[in-house]
Amino acid sequence: FDVVAAQDGNGNTLSWFWQDFNGSQWARVSNFSSGTNYDLETWMITPAIDLSGATLPTLTFDNTKRFAGTDLEVLISTDYTGSGDPTLTSVNWTDISASAGLNTDEASWTMTASNDIDLSAYNGQTIYIAYKYVGGTTDGSTYQIDNVLLQEPQTATAKTIFEIQNTTDPSGDSPEVGNLVETGGIVMGLHVDGDGYWIQDNEGAWNGIFVFDNTNVPAVGDSVILEAEVAEFNGYTQLTNVSA
Repeated sequence: FDVVAAQDGNGNTLSWFWQDFNGSQWARVSNFSSGTNYDLETWMITPAIDLSGATLPTLTFDNTKRFAGTDLEVLISTDYTGSGDPTLTSVNWTDISASAGLNTDEASWTMTASNDIDLSAYNGQTIYIAYKYVGGTTDGSTYQIDNVLLQEPQTATAKTIFEIQNTTDPSGDSPEVGNLVETGGIVMGLHVDGDGYWIQDNEGAWNGIFVFDNTNVPAVGDSVILEAEVAEFNGYTQLTNVSA
C-alpha cells in the first residue's frame, strides 16, 4: 500500500515491488531511480493474520539493506482494517523494529535472518504486520525482504544430509524445506565471504550440503552437529537460521 506514490523523472511509480533474480524472489524497495533520489514513503502490509489459536507465535524474515538511508520500520497493528491509509490517527501501530535485528551491512547484498520476534502478546487477536520505508532527496537505502514466516516453535527432527537432499521433485527442492532439522557432518570447505561452510556425512551424491552461517566459524575437518532450517536459495538446498 502506497502512502505516497512517488514518481521518478520518467513517470515511473516508486514503491515496493516483487523481484526475481536467478530463480529467487523477494520484495524490494528503493527511492533511487535514473541517478536521482526521490521523496518516498511506502508501506508493505500483510493480509490479516488471525492469532486466535496461537500459543507462542514467532515472526521471522530475511532482509538486507544497501546504501545509506533511513532504516526500515517493522510495525504491528490490531486496529488497521486491511485497506485505506495506515497513517490515519485512528490506526495505531507498534514499532517492533528493535526486536527484529535488521541488517545493517550497507556495503553488500547479503540476506540476513531477523531475530525470532515473539508475538505471543497478541494471542487471540487479528494483527497486521507492516514494513514501512522512507527515503528522501539527499539519500535513500534499498531494502529486500524475503521468507516472511509466522509460526509456532518447531522441534528439530534428526535427519541425515541424504534425507534432506534426496528428492524426485523436478524442481530439486528438498522434501524438508521449511523444517527444522538436526544433522551433522565433516566440514569440507569454507565460503570465501565467511558466510558459511559445506558439510558432508558420507560419500556419493546427496550427502553434502551448504550451511549459511555467519556466526559460527568451524575449521575444515571439524565434525559439527547442528540444528537449522532447510531452505532453498538460487536453486540450491541449504541449511540456514542455525539455532544450536
